[in-house]
Amino acid sequence: MKKKHLVLVLSLILCVKLGFSQKTSIDVSEIKKIMILQEDAWNKGSVEGFMEYYWKSDSLIFYSAKGVTKGWQNNVNNYIKSYPNKEAMGKLSFAIVEGVQYAQNVVVILGKWKLEAKGKEVGGEFTLVWKRINKKWVIVVDHTT
Repeated sequence: MKKKHLVLVLSLILCVKLGFSQKTSIDVSEIKKIMILQEDAWNKGSVEGFMEYYWKSDSLIFYSAKGVTKGWQNNVNNYIKSYPNKEAMGKLSFAIVEGVQYAQNVVVILGKWKLEAKGKEVGGEFTLVWKRINKKWVIVVDHTT
């Protein structure tokens, strides 16, 4: 009888683990699709469309070589100042290196970005912390180099 209980408990643990793994891949895949929408918005010249998937909060954190910028609106303002029009925005592309789900509502995406504009190409790496807030995945921390 104890053997049956052990098998049952192990089976339940395995099912829970597999269920979380399946959910994890679904959430990471959903975020990868969102990032394609971000690329598209950027490449159409829409800073606001690109920022649609950032947390619209004063607690949003963006960290780069220029330092830390807090708040959604402050980040929108910085992007508009640095990229005032579609020509300046150029063509953005992301390459996802890894996506890891650390909790039911938290995913971390590691990747690379490349921007081609005015005949020049720049790029770097990023770490994005995504959180599901009000049933929507949004970036709450962006560390870009």
